[in-house]
Amino acid sequence: MTAADFGCECFDKGDVAEEGTKAQETCSSTSEECDSVSWHGNFYTKATADAPPILQLDAVPSRHVLCECNEMCACATSKCSNAVVRHGVRIPLRVQPVRDSPESPAGTKAQSSGLGVFAAAPIRKGQFICEYAGELLSPTEARRRWSRQASQKQGNYILTIYETASSSAFEASEQELEEVSQLDPGSAPSLGGSRIDIDPREEGNVARFINHLCPPLANVVIAPVRCDGPLLLQTHSNAAKQPEIEPLSEYLHRLRISPLTNQNFPQSAKRLVPAPPRAALFAARDIAAGEQLGFDYADPTQLKGKTDVAALTSKPPSEGLQQQELRTRCLCGSVACRGWLPFDEQTDPAFPMD
Repeated sequence: MTAADFGCECFDKGDVAEEGTKAQETCSSTSEECDSVSWHGNFYTKATADAPPILQLDAVPSRHVLCECNEMCACATSKCSNAVVRHGVRIPLRVQPVRDSPESPAGTKAQSSGLGVFAAAPIRKGQFICEYAGELLSPTEARRRWSRQASQKQGNYILTIYETASSSAFEASEQELEEVSQLDPGSAPSLGGSRIDIDPREEGNVARFINHLCPPLANVVIAPVRCDGPLLLQTHSNAAKQPEIEPLSEYLHRLRISPLTNQNFPQSAKRLVPAPPRAALFAARDIAAGEQLGFDYADPTQLKGKTDVAALTSKPPSEGLQQQELRTRCLCGSVACRGWLPFDEQTDPAFPMD
């Protein structure tokens, strides 16, 4: 983690007449002052009265860690040009049966795709759509649920995404950490990359209804976005007590209100851990009102949107499949349809772990 993960100080840099005015300038993609932008970059265009903030997809490296200003920042995140995902859905979406869509090819999705998500208004390329929200799982738990659901012939909504980053991008000096709180400055881990498994089956949002579409029909991409401040993990010397975790911002707030907060955990060890990224969905191209939204389950984080259609159509649908009865046929109707829904060999029950 870096000092930027504990909040930029843009609002404190210079006199401003209205809260957020300075933040819009210093948190922009061209800022040379914002700690967050200096460390992680800002790939959003600045919002205007006529246009929403747009993620510049062509400028984002594949699976790059997008980091926004968070609740620890001094800037006014309601106006900050580097705070988009944390504000949630800002565009109208519609969930409806796919068969009601005029875009569905006859005899394909209309027969068995169920519900889908449709744009209720035009969406611009790079515009934030929504978060793929759900329960965060370990890879082991994701595989266990996938196996159980497959044995019961149930569908699953588990999404796996990966992010990669230079480990130095998430490192902080002891002095930086010590200035934030009295926590152990050597406890904050560095991240060289991570895997995120999200299950929205019990707790989720509209994104669980977004279907798979093979290229070139796919019009949505998913990017891992870090927009939350660090978490405080407290473990107890008493093994019977479960570890407790909360946002660092809430802990510091309680500490300011009640200096005796630490006495509630007299025998606990405190560690800082980075908050997990959120899976943010962006428009891969301009999307017309009434068009169904969909992303490529095979690699939802391909921000570049480049697809070798010839290579896809040259592969038979059953290539690499050992147990086709566990596969689900794809009915997207794309000219480059792979024939089967993608899967992850590390998680799919058809591929036993060695």
